[in-house]
Amino acid sequence: MMVRRLSGYISPIPILRENVVYLRIIIFLFLFCGGVFRGFGQTGSLDSLQELPEVVVRSKAQVGGPPANITGLEQFSSVAAALEQSGMLFIKSYGIGSLATPTFRGGAAGQTAILWNGLPIQSPMLGLTDLSLLPTIGFDLLAAVPGGRSAESGSGAVSGRIYLSSSSPPAGLRIQGGSTVGSFGYHSQQLAISNGNAKLRFQVNGQLLRAENDFPYQIRADLPTKRLAHAQQEQQVMQQTLVWEPNARHQFELHGWQQHTLRNLPPTTTQNRSEATQEDHIYRQQLSWRAQRTKSHWRTNLGFTHEKIHYRDPQILVDAPSAFSSLLAKVVRNQQLKHLFYSESGLQFIQSWATADGYRQAQQQQQLGLYQKLTTQFGQWELAATGRLELVDRSDPITVFHLQASHYFKDNWRLELRAGRNFRIPTLNDRYWAQGGNPDLQTEFSWEQEIALAKEIHASRGFGLVKINVFNRSVANWIQWSLQENAAFWSAGNIAKVWSRGVEPYLNWQYWHGGSQLKVTLRYHFILSTYQTAIQNPAIARGAQLWYTPQHQLTMHFECRRKKWVLGYTQQYVGATEGINDDLPGYHLAHLTAKWFPQWARWDGQFVLQVNNLFNANYRVTERRPMPGRNLQVGIQVGFSKANEKLPTKKTIP
Repeated sequence: MMVRRLSGYISPIPILRENVVYLRIIIFLFLFCGGVFRGFGQTGSLDSLQELPEVVVRSKAQVGGPPANITGLEQFSSVAAALEQSGMLFIKSYGIGSLATPTFRGGAAGQTAILWNGLPIQSPMLGLTDLSLLPTIGFDLLAAVPGGRSAESGSGAVSGRIYLSSSSPPAGLRIQGGSTVGSFGYHSQQLAISNGNAKLRFQVNGQLLRAENDFPYQIRADLPTKRLAHAQQEQQVMQQTLVWEPNARHQFELHGWQQHTLRNLPPTTTQNRSEATQEDHIYRQQLSWRAQRTKSHWRTNLGFTHEKIHYRDPQILVDAPSAFSSLLAKVVRNQQLKHLFYSESGLQFIQSWATADGYRQAQQQQQLGLYQKLTTQFGQWELAATGRLELVDRSDPITVFHLQASHYFKDNWRLELRAGRNFRIPTLNDRYWAQGGNPDLQTEFSWEQEIALAKEIHASRGFGLVKINVFNRSVANWIQWSLQENAAFWSAGNIAKVWSRGVEPYLNWQYWHGGSQLKVTLRYHFILSTYQTAIQNPAIARGAQLWYTPQHQLTMHFECRRKKWVLGYTQQYVGATEGINDDLPGYHLAHLTAKWFPQWARWDGQFVLQVNNLFNANYRVTERRPMPGRNLQVGIQVGFSKANEKLPTKKTIP
């Protein structure tokens, strides 16, 4: 039986009452920055175009145009599944439907910033977000960007960033429903409704997901096959968007995101059975106000997040509810300065409250960040510099920066140079956990350098991009839990220094002829991420590779499109990694996808067949956690559209 009782709830009302001063300051900033927009001149679209990252997965609704342009975000069960097949980063997974965390360029999971419409959503208690909990419905853009950008995005943007974007719905009536069934009892139903005109529009998305996840697996080739038990998963998601554009200069957006996930946690390969469960409740709301004049553009975001996690394990008598709430505000101003510089100024405020059985009392954390970015062009050089000042509680100010230079040569060659200093503050668990927390932890700081050389290839029937990145990153004050000398329990400490460096070749080639298109993408990562100081317990030698960090990762993707048909094949290789208890061998995975996009007047459809782990590989991402063999999913989506008024569909990454 799956547990449905929930405790450990933190009401946001007393929290807001206790911090009414901060709330008034944020509301004042929000209203002031919006109020100064009065009297602006006539302008065009509210969205400023920005350079898109290397890996972008878009939904069908956002891309628009003929079916041949569709990449397909809807086919993936979660953000973790979509990013895993992209090959941009390594996903550390505990199994299907279980915890999944990102690793960019040999960094820790907490060193990745995850942003929804420009505001961070990672937990202040853990410093990370479980990607398996992030659905793909309601998002029109999912982007993965490697490299540190703490100067722009704040704490945690040390090794990379993940963007989630919910766009403004188009004018007119749109109804889209779908259902996906798959192996191991997987069922998912989605429904999306949007309507409105040029001034006022809304969109509502809902999803129900259930899965048994009872796949067969083998511990060793000489042992009989077992079936994973106690791994059921249930998830309900609801997302809403309301857009109001009173005129061409102003836009208001209200976003809501409610989610409930209940998971039974299966036993490891060394356990006979498990009774552990985890229940997650997520409430996220955002209000944004954008305005634009001839040479400047303002964006003001106000957000509130409340998350509850309840972990239970009757076998060891554990009943551990925990919860946190965060109030977020961000104001960004973009301006052209006399045709010399493009300026971006930003102010970000985060107030977090958290409670857990592992804390002696409820804890709070306050962050205030101010950054300035200047971009200019000098001949064939494009230069950018960003500086940030961050205040965390009453500690000393944190200063970081990022420098970038791009040079354009003849014959479509491009040279990119980047350097910067990034940071990550300790999590609330690192500082305040009753057994092992360390209030005196120092902030992690890193220095990063990167050089990239790219070449664009243009042909009469094709286009190609060849690129190679070389990066180097050194992290000081690395926070790690370990067993200190003469201690009876593990504790957090700044005990390590980690050096990450690597080479990332990339190739993309697209060829088209008539109504057909062929796309080939090759991506390889060679990453060394090693400890520069030895650790006694757990025993880690100086120069050892970080746990669960493969040195080699190769992804090859082939896609053929013909009229309303798409056929895709992905081949991946992940090299051997070191684990806590055992070393894990490398493995190969193959995925096959077939899509058909019929259209009938105002109706359109999408039929998807996806076969994962095509050759039934037996592999582990983390030791003692089995992974599924060959499995398939079949999905169908049908949509009805009735245009009212056509609006621009441009989208920006906040």
